[in-house]
Amino acid sequence: MENVFQTRHLLILIVGMLLLSFIFNSIMSKFLKVEKRKILSYDYVNKTHMKIDWVLRIVLVIILIIYLFYTFNDPYKDDFFWRTLPLKVSLLSIAIPELTRAFMEWKYAENRKAYVLTISQLIFDLILIGIILIIFYFFVFK
Repeated sequence: MENVFQTRHLLILIVGMLLLSFIFNSIMSKFLKVEKRKILSYDYVNKTHMKIDWVLRIVLVIILIIYLFYTFNDPYKDDFFWRTLPLKVSLLSIAIPELTRAFMEWKYAENRKAYVLTISQLIFDLILIGIILIIFYFFVFK
């Protein structure tokens, strides 16, 4: 019963985060007069952006695969670095592509304010993820 309770809380937190992120994106798009992006779609600024993004994704997947092989060979590894690596790689897999997008928008996009929207959305989402991790860790698992 306790797992159902924790899962329900996590689901509510994630749905709340997605809703807040959507509202923030809508408000900032109107404020900056930038075209709002479609939900769950990824438009590249140009071909160079697409190539860089795919290289970054492949590198992050390779890092995760190396991590999995390492932990399967030594599952009782109690090193803090290795225990927190999936979280670090997950946050980097959010931050690095968005920072790359912001740079490409700043350099090549028609509407120069688009990069401000991308950076503000990234900061807002990372803050929300941090809040969710803190809430979930301190209040649900304790």
